[in-house]
Amino acid sequence: MTPEEIKEQKRKFSEMNFRQKAGYISYYYKWHIIIIAALVIFLGSFVHGMLTEKETVFHLTVINSNVTALDSPPLISDFSQKDGSFNPDKEEMSAEYLTMDLSYTDVTTMSTDQKLIAMIAAGSIDGMIAPEDVINKYVPMGAYRDLRELLTENELSGLEEKGFKIHYADYKESEGNSITHVPVGIYISDSPVIKSGFQSNSGEKIPYYESSPKSEPIYTVMINSSHTDRAVDFIRYLTASN
Repeated sequence: MTPEEIKEQKRKFSEMNFRQKAGYISYYYKWHIIIIAALVIFLGSFVHGMLTEKETVFHLTVINSNVTALDSPPLISDFSQKDGSFNPDKEEMSAEYLTMDLSYTDVTTMSTDQKLIAMIAAGSIDGMIAPEDVINKYVPMGAYRDLRELLTENELSGLEEKGFKIHYADYKESEGNSITHVPVGIYISDSPVIKSGFQSNSGEKIPYYESSPKSEPIYTVMINSSHTDRAVDFIRYLTASN
């Protein structure tokens, strides 16, 4: 378009009333406006997400409990309230409740297993509560921290004096056939928190785990935990007296 043509277009545009100008802009620049608006919305959402996104400072995985998808157990919310360093405006704690039937390998069990392996390897899980058969399944991959590295000897013996049994994993030495017994978990069926249970979606008070040897829950700290200090604090939360 020549300078004269541009000048003529400007003159015609200036002589239009508001409605005509709006129609002209809409006709010639509709897609420009749509693209710009979309970019503004995208950038606004991105910036808002960046400003409001919270850092996950503790993630707990609970397996084969009585918690259903409709329930809202207070396990993590109660723990977070007792943590004086927790900042709810910038941080969050979370729990995921999964089901895994090791006596019957189906698609669901395989999917959950693969998910757990990936999360353990990625360090996405800080602590795990599960029955003994599930805990033992991930011993060969070295999934758990040695509790002797996290708690003092007095703390460990103090837990046993309070009635909390220690769960040991058997590791075969790389050289020779000797077996090393490593304390990796704590049986928490006698934990006041676990025994008190939660209120189900139907309003019924339910224990987190059934009172049976096969269902007895064990708490472990994961080897790749990104928040080991809080995972250890969760031990103290579970084993504290009411």
